Amino acid sequence: YKEISKLLNDNELSDLEQVHKENLKSKRSEDIISFYFSLLENKDVCACKMEKNFASMLADDQRGKYVFVIFYVAIIWHIAQIMKAKGLRMPHHLTFSGNGSKILNVLTPNDETLCRLTKLIFEKVYGEKYPRNGLVLIRPGNAKELTCKGGIANPQPQTFEQVNSAKAVLLGIDDKTFSTDSKYDDIDEKDENKVIMNVKSFYNAFFELCDKFSMYDNFNIDSSILPKIKEKLYNDEANLRTYLQQGIKLRKEKSDKIGAPAIVEDSLFFYPLVGELNDLINFIYSL
Repeated sequence: YKEISKLLNDNELSDLEQVHKENLKSKRSEDIISFYFSLLENKDVCACKMEKNFASMLADDQRGKYVFVIFYVAIIWHIAQIMKAKGLRMPHHLTFSGNGSKILNVLTPNDETLCRLTKLIFEKVYGEKYPRNGLVLIRPGNAKELTCKGGIANPQPQTFEQVNSAKAVLLGIDDKTFSTDSKYDDIDEKDENKVIMNVKSFYNAFFELCDKFSMYDNFNIDSSILPKIKEKLYNDEANLRTYLQQGIKLRKEKSDKIGAPAIVEDSLFFYPLVGELNDLINFIYSL
């Protein structure tokens, strides 16, 4: 953040530096990261010929990149589980939108590399090989713009009920149970145990993928610390439960604040992972 502040101040970009300060003060990591990524597309910043941008710094970090790989695999793993649970075939085309998709360039600029990993994930979940025509990944030119267009591309108006009925949320306790008006108050210790087992099942799948897909060769990641990462994740059940409970508590508090029913609207599968990935990055930099 010091380098960014110096760049903005040296080039008299006071408005951007003010936004930067406000983001740092709020301590909202999603806002800070989104701001850093946005600088890549800012014409004023580009004119300053910034020697090293945020994305390239992340891409060059051979250890920290593990967190982005696990995050990506978790997202695709979950999508594959939803599609299989709904009886859909493995996708032939897969595209991305929104600022979150910018991590693709952190992983690799090579579409073929990313495609091979993605195919392995779907094949693992479905328990079958991809058909001959395979999978095509489409990277968006402007990820945020693509998200906006997706909301207006269909000329037919849709009611709230139509939009709501299209939503599908896996509860997170296994690979087939959907959340149909499940409430946070109904989540008991038995459900928590199932969520944790589901996360551990994902860990198993991830490390099996590492055996088939060399992280060093494909993503230029430091493979020497993989055993330590594996040991940490497998021996962190207490923290998984804590992160899960904290996530549920925050969701309930948010619902109470706006007077809405505390219905589970996103998968509990990600609640432990959010805290675990934050903990993991600190662990990696302590090695």
